[in-house]
Amino acid sequence: MGAGALFRISLLFPMLLSACGLGVDPFPNEDLFLPAFRVQIAAPPYPLIADGLDKISFEVRFQDLRNRGVAGIVPSFGLSGSGGLLTCDPSNAQGVALCFLSSSISGVTQLTLLEPSIPVAPISIEAVGTDAFQYRIQGGGTVDLPLLATGATYSGLKVYWGDGTSSPISDASDPARFHTYTDSSERVVTLTGSFNRLSFFGHGPERLLDVRFWGSNGFISFADMFKDCNQLTAFSTLDPPNTAGVLEFSGAFENATEFNGDIGAWNVSAATNLSRMFKGARKFDQNLELWQVGNVDDFSEMFMNATQFNNGGGSLSWNTISATDMSYMFFGATTFSQVLAFQVGTVKDFDSMFFGASTFNGDISSWNVTQARNLNSMFRDASSFNQNLSGWSFYSIPTSANFDLGARSWATHKKPRLP
Repeated sequence: MGAGALFRISLLFPMLLSACGLGVDPFPNEDLFLPAFRVQIAAPPYPLIADGLDKISFEVRFQDLRNRGVAGIVPSFGLSGSGGLLTCDPSNAQGVALCFLSSSISGVTQLTLLEPSIPVAPISIEAVGTDAFQYRIQGGGTVDLPLLATGATYSGLKVYWGDGTSSPISDASDPARFHTYTDSSERVVTLTGSFNRLSFFGHGPERLLDVRFWGSNGFISFADMFKDCNQLTAFSTLDPPNTAGVLEFSGAFENATEFNGDIGAWNVSAATNLSRMFKGARKFDQNLELWQVGNVDDFSEMFMNATQFNNGGGSLSWNTISATDMSYMFFGATTFSQVLAFQVGTVKDFDSMFFGASTFNGDISSWNVTQARNLNSMFRDASSFNQNLSGWSFYSIPTSANFDLGARSWATHKKPRLP
């Protein structure tokens, strides 16, 4: 089935059973694989709440006409399936739902919809492909797609606005990237096509509520992607995005004040810059122990003012062999108290690294700080710190203004000898 195939069904009255033919299989000995499809309820004549799955009840059945016993059933527009063959992540009934088959199904040539529990308007089913990026927003007024004018590549874009309308998008300057909703209902927006970078910062970040599908496109940067998304709490999608080629995560969740999503399985192995990544993300506290950060040079301000961050209660043992800048990394991270097993032999800037980290008292006596050039305010107001760093040595004379100012628990004989 091609990505442009479109099928329409009208459910004329509650007891009518309607069917949508997917066409005759031209290759009867081959598997028929439907990579994805979109289910949309267009303009229902009744109010629906966001994610009000109890408001709509019908089944989607994949019927194996060759009687091979392959079938998937999705009750109540829900997230379930049969034999791992069908998954469907629903939106609110005014939006869209992307459904993916996880493997080929032989002989599936018919899709049957049983009547809903309440009357609905026509339903359309359209193949959109596995490249679809889907997210949920607060509607009302004019919204903007998260496209960037520079530093990104786009082609073949099409947006489904979640209100029964859609538009092709030529590039980031296309006026069709803007859309006006007639009411403030939550909407699910689906963006298809080829793209390698998106950012909600500067494009209505306060509207974003969720990401439901990342799609198969590979990203090249997450810089400022969710910056200022202060209603975003987590991602409902269980799969991580394709970040194998992402070099920059700088500011990715900066000031995303409510975000606390589990992103511990994300691939950050190519990243060189994690600066400001969780700056001001005051509710973030997930375990990032498994992250491979060996290529990261810049950790500055990474957890600055992330006041609840404590690595999910686990130690943080990272290979930071490429790091040169850890300035302000835990500035104002008032809850952080975990063991830090870092390699800091190449780090030159420790300025304010633990400034105001009032709970931190991790043993970092084994750190190799011989390359340090800036120790200004490194432990300033780190009021609980009392580890023995008397063995620290330096190849050159670093600046160290206010190095331990306000570190009131730190015994003098445990402090390093500074010039």
